[in-house]
Amino acid sequence: MKNPYLHDLLADNKVWRDFTQQLEEKRINQKSIPWYIRRAQSFLSKARNTRLSELTDERVIQYLEFISHDKVMDDWQVNQAVDAVCFLMRDIFKLSSSNQIDWHSFKRDENYISQQHATLVRELDIPELIEQRVAQFDQELQDAYGRVLTKLVRTLRVRNYSARTEEVYLMWARRFLLFYGNTSIEGITDQVVRNFLEHLALERKVAPNTQKQALNAIVFLFRFGLEREIGNISGFVKANSAQRLPVVLSQKEVQLIFSKLSGLHYLMTGLLYGSGLRLMECIRMRVQDVDFDYHQLMIRDGKGMKDRVVPLPQRFESDLQQQIEKVKKIHEKDLLLNIESVYLPYALERKYPNAGKELGWQYLFPSSRIAADQRTGKTRRHHIHESGLQKMIKQAGQEAGIRKRVHSHVFRHSFATHLLEAGYDIRTVQDLLGHSDVSTTMIYTHVMNKPGLNVQSPMDLI
Repeated sequence: MKNPYLHDLLADNKVWRDFTQQLEEKRINQKSIPWYIRRAQSFLSKARNTRLSELTDERVIQYLEFISHDKVMDDWQVNQAVDAVCFLMRDIFKLSSSNQIDWHSFKRDENYISQQHATLVRELDIPELIEQRVAQFDQELQDAYGRVLTKLVRTLRVRNYSARTEEVYLMWARRFLLFYGNTSIEGITDQVVRNFLEHLALERKVAPNTQKQALNAIVFLFRFGLEREIGNISGFVKANSAQRLPVVLSQKEVQLIFSKLSGLHYLMTGLLYGSGLRLMECIRMRVQDVDFDYHQLMIRDGKGMKDRVVPLPQRFESDLQQQIEKVKKIHEKDLLLNIESVYLPYALERKYPNAGKELGWQYLFPSSRIAADQRTGKTRRHHIHESGLQKMIKQAGQEAGIRKRVHSHVFRHSFATHLLEAGYDIRTVQDLLGHSDVSTTMIYTHVMNKPGLNVQSPMDLI
């Protein structure tokens, strides 16, 4: 059957043997496999009189919308059904349309845009929401340090620290205060800080960068939470230093991975490597950030709240134009349905109330579905969830037989190394990566294949 009806596939034993084998390779629990099969078959049974070639992403999204709102199904059942349909379309039928669907957004725990979402959290300076953030701490810490922690969260947001940094700083604040184990703020002395840092180095055996991160968080806690400067804590035992070189793929390995990717994941991974983007820089990109005339991408609010310009790979220009056309069609449908405007940063929504409905502000990689923003209750179409791309990159590396640890940031490392190997000067690469200090960029000179300086092993000389 070259182009079978979907309901005919229910009786095709080969389909379900292959499906079972895929589930086993993904290490799905043996007891759960029959349920995955049953949920995939339920999907096919709903699509009678539809041929496989006619199975569009819109039809799949319609089905996923239906099950995600099914009040009879428990959360885990909905999530299992979403995964089953995803595996069937992507791994068994190998339909390119499967790469256009933001599968993660249909899972029951993603029905709402979380108020701790990595993109939205920067704007959460509303007092009630800051209190909710503090409420995540242990009750004992809330009672003793509620005022301090509230000031800490508010300062992090007013100073535009990223969501990741906020999460890390609050984690270290919690660990430090629990280590202190007292409710008296006055008792938090420099010696307590010194003891905590040595505890991390000697007992927890943390890496040097982890210890430095903890110190930065504690300094921030003292300065903006306790409202006093930390004293002289020099002389504490430092964690053993070990220089770690980044994982870099060869150009052949990059090609192998791209041969295992398709559709949206192929395009996004191409930008990670071709433009040296960080994962969230790619995920958060807007339509107006693509400049075809100058063959460049504008990266807004990168790490350290810095903007920069990076090259646009010409081989992806056609794919990006097609992606923008898809975004345009999705946006036009949203306007007809009176969907709220897209999220805008830094109070731009109040200053320019209609800007969020312009095509240029729409996310270049929008989610397959709309979701409620818990900050305002507005229904928006946000960007896709980053976990989908991360999983596909990891899977592509495994399928390509690459033994290195393949993840999204590896392509940024490879971008920098391959540019240096091609003869570009390190200052240029520094600007493209957005590094403040050239010493950060220098790490790539230790892993690059330096022309003319290759050292041959003495075993190959005899």
